[in-house]
Amino acid sequence: ISQSSDGDFITLIARGLGFRHFIRGAHGRGGAVAGKRLLATLAKRGRPVLIAIDGPRGPCYRVKPGMVRVAAL
Repeated sequence: ISQSSDGDFITLIARGLGFRHFIRGAHGRGGAVAGKRLLATLAKRGRPVLIAIDGPRGPCYRVKPGMVRVAAL
């Protein structure tokens, strides 16, 4: 989830859905570190993960390649 105010809103929704641990980062702010932390967490815990694609820069309805790589791994 991004570190923006949009990300704050998505975090609230995710909490309501039962998620308790969050890794926040975005393409321009901490994305590479967040991706690495996400992969390490998955390797350790193996629990369900929610990936929120909420970037404001667009293009609309397109996921950046880095997030696709993380999801594939």
